[in-house]
Amino acid sequence: MKHYYLATCAWLLLTLSGVAQENSASAIVLTAQNWFAGAPTYTAGTLGSSASGLAVCNGVSEDDDVWYRFTATTQAAKIIVQNPAFDAVVQLLSGTLTTVACLNGAAANVTETMKVSGLIPGDVYFIRVHGLNNGSGSGTFNIAVQFYPTVQVQNSWSPYPNVESGMTGYKINENTKRTTFSVSENALIQASHWRFVDTATNLVYTKLVPGTSSLINLDVVGGLCFGKTYDVSVEIQVDNFWCGYHVVKQVITEAEPSTTLLPGFSGQYYPIDGNIKAVYVGNGQVLEWEFTTDQGTTVLYHQTSGLTGSFCYFNEIGCIRYNKIYSIRVRASLCGSAFGPWSPYYFVIILPLPYTNVEPEHCNETLPDGATITCDFINVANQYAWQFAPIEPGDDAMVPIGPATVIYTPWTSCYLLPLGLTLDQSYRVGVKAFLGVGNTDGCSDPQEGDYGQFCPIHLVDFVLFSPGEEYLMPESDEETGVLALSEGKTVTMSRHAGQLFMTLKAGALAAPSMTTVRLYDLGGRVVFTHQCYLTPDIDLLQLPMGNDLPGGIYLTEMLTDSGLRLTDKIFLGSN
Repeated sequence: MKHYYLATCAWLLLTLSGVAQENSASAIVLTAQNWFAGAPTYTAGTLGSSASGLAVCNGVSEDDDVWYRFTATTQAAKIIVQNPAFDAVVQLLSGTLTTVACLNGAAANVTETMKVSGLIPGDVYFIRVHGLNNGSGSGTFNIAVQFYPTVQVQNSWSPYPNVESGMTGYKINENTKRTTFSVSENALIQASHWRFVDTATNLVYTKLVPGTSSLINLDVVGGLCFGKTYDVSVEIQVDNFWCGYHVVKQVITEAEPSTTLLPGFSGQYYPIDGNIKAVYVGNGQVLEWEFTTDQGTTVLYHQTSGLTGSFCYFNEIGCIRYNKIYSIRVRASLCGSAFGPWSPYYFVIILPLPYTNVEPEHCNETLPDGATITCDFINVANQYAWQFAPIEPGDDAMVPIGPATVIYTPWTSCYLLPLGLTLDQSYRVGVKAFLGVGNTDGCSDPQEGDYGQFCPIHLVDFVLFSPGEEYLMPESDEETGVLALSEGKTVTMSRHAGQLFMTLKAGALAAPSMTTVRLYDLGGRVVFTHQCYLTPDIDLLQLPMGNDLPGGIYLTEMLTDSGLRLTDKIFLGSN
């Protein structure tokens, strides 16, 4: 722990070397006493009987003054003329008899207290006491003088740190190693006021530190910069009085900061939502990053605050693209908008957009034209492209024999019916992901992945999987709400009493099963889903659906946890 010098505070104990003197030449010499010793020690005094002839400071005549002198040891003093038997006037003069301060603040017979700063330690000063229009020149009083303490930065802290190896100057903005100055821990201090003057520009930065703690952290001053020399001084408040600035000490702040990419981050492969990290330079600083690719034709700049711990997150940059090599360099802010030197160049590699594949449960299967196929979810993608290329049945090489049909969906599912694919035909199916459709990643055009593994399907007519006649709007029993089902149908829909209901016929199930029911429109979108537990003894089960679907043709799917899948095409009448 560093130690600091606190200027000695002193009492002035007044001792008379004879009768009260009535001019500066024969002024009574006052003897200093420690200011921290306790209550002031007073010495009795008596006004003189004749005038000194020196002009008074308050504009009135006098003929009854008495003089004292002292040598200043600090910048601030407190002069007390206690219990005067008259209306006392107190005048402080320099060694050349120039008035420094004048006081007649209290009424007659009331103590006068003068507080003054700006004294020059080592200089001689005079105190002159007289009565306001006293006339007769008589009057007694007690007098005491106290020196207030003035403080300074300890010599060992100027001009730069001497305990932290490798530091060229004081750190100004790093919480973990911020520099702390201290002048005193004395409980008599009410507040401290610090002043930093830039020796190159004369700009002044100040900070008030309230309370008894006379410590200051440089990161709270505000405005201090790197590679600077500052004149530092401090004043303290005691007895509700600011004691004035004293000795100025010079301190040096750390040199212009530089940073580099943290070891281990360069030359690595990263996903598009990855991050890299620079060497930590401090909480108050900003890091600027430069990303260059495509042989220098693309340059991206990004700034991050030191509060993030010197990380740079790719998803915060304007447009980082998949499957690119980026040259990277970084620099740290100095003061305001200025920056320090750039680091050397490093490089990172962004991985390709992840592949997605058709779910294997659909591959090598015969599917109805009303089926829905799905693919793997890619967390960064917001669109998927589905390709259906006709192939010869049984062709293991899956060589297209005609033009492919491509459809784009925002989901990981694709409904086959609206595609107009040829029935009784085999297709090679593939899917790829897109990022940034709609400019969600800050790029001007979407980032496109590659098709994943292709797989074959064989497409057949939907009606082969929907036994029974086409369903028309059934009649309903207005009292019970039970619907008349067409024979062979597993699911129907109707409106009853202003509400829309889906009715399930579960008697065909061989065993109890948790069943997922989905309703699709002709665009392949799921417009209703519900899970329920069905048993073979349930004849009909009604599910309320609200009343927000338009009339038309819908497709239903019942999928049991045992793998049984039933589909239907049903018609819903309009309101």
